[in-house]
Amino acid sequence: MFCWVLLDRPEYSSIPKKAFLLGAKTGIQEIVEHILVVFPDAIYCVDEEGHSALHLAVMYRREHVFNFIMQQMGVHKKLLLKVDNGGNNILHLVGRMPYQPQLEVVSGAVLQMQREVQWYKEVEKLVPVQATTAMNHDGKTPVMIFEENHRRMIQSEQQWILSVLLDSGAIMAKNLRSAANPLSLSLSLVFWAHFSSPSAGLFT
Repeated sequence: MFCWVLLDRPEYSSIPKKAFLLGAKTGIQEIVEHILVVFPDAIYCVDEEGHSALHLAVMYRREHVFNFIMQQMGVHKKLLLKVDNGGNNILHLVGRMPYQPQLEVVSGAVLQMQREVQWYKEVEKLVPVQATTAMNHDGKTPVMIFEENHRRMIQSEQQWILSVLLDSGAIMAKNLRSAANPLSLSLSLVFWAHFSSPSAGLFT
């Protein structure tokens, strides 16, 4: 582990970098909070792949850690623009599939997809517009990463919604099957579940 611009500054050599990033990765807010209070510049730390604590919180869906770091960032908002070694910005990273334990927080493809879309849309609100179309080193935009990583979940969700709508006679099957943009379809269709849920707010 190392820190961004602090790499060659001995006065920061005592920052417990590994513990700080591990705290963000595992969602232990107390560790992240304590280290940031004592060493505010730890916010610049990144791991060997160029992932900051904010990146890790997003990748592992640690919303409490994510919220805390966002509150502490202040003038460090430029950290939202940082890319990792693969050229991925924070929106690319939220487009990746979370690790299974985080995915199992909610059950069922529709609810899982709902939560994934919530994460994507909340992070999208925080970044400049240009970040939404930025390409990583593989030439992929954040929405392309999202669709690729969530393809199986999107298909399961579409099949479930299709069966519900067909049963109710609300829409013809061919209209759903011919949808050109799976993410757009998912974004529009999961909102009814989001707003009908008593615990709709992800970051509240």
